[in-house]
Order: sequence, then structure tokens, then C-alpha cells
Amino acid sequence: MNKNNFTISNEDVDKIKKYIEQTNATTSNLRNVNDINIVLKKYEDDLKEHSNEVRNLKKKIQTRDDRI
Repeated sequence: MNKNNFTISNEDVDKIKKYIEQTNATTSNLRNVNDINIVLKKYEDDLKEHSNEVRNLKKKIQTRDDRI
């Protein structure tokens, strides 16, 4: 064996494969969490916009009521 060639056991190969699978699963979960965070941020932004619209409409109604 020279310094660039190593022998690895089947047990170690299985460990490496399991580690890679776990890493892929974790990465996938992180992507899903990121997607959820994006959706939640969009929802929060839409909710704030809606609240602002409601506030503006209430002001308009109050102004019109005052005129009447």
C-alpha cells in the first residue's frame, strides 16, 4: 500500500453512507424550514398591509361621518 491508497471496511462504508443520508435529510429539512420562513414572512407582510388598509378605511369612514 502506498500513501495515497487506503483500505476501508464495509462497516466504515456503511457508516459513511448513513452519515451522507442523514446529512441529506438535514439539508432537506433546512430547505423546508427556509421555505416555511419565507411563507410566514410573506403572510406577516400581507397582514401588515391589510391592517394599514383597514386603518385607512376607518379614517375615511370617520371623516365622511364627520361631514355628514
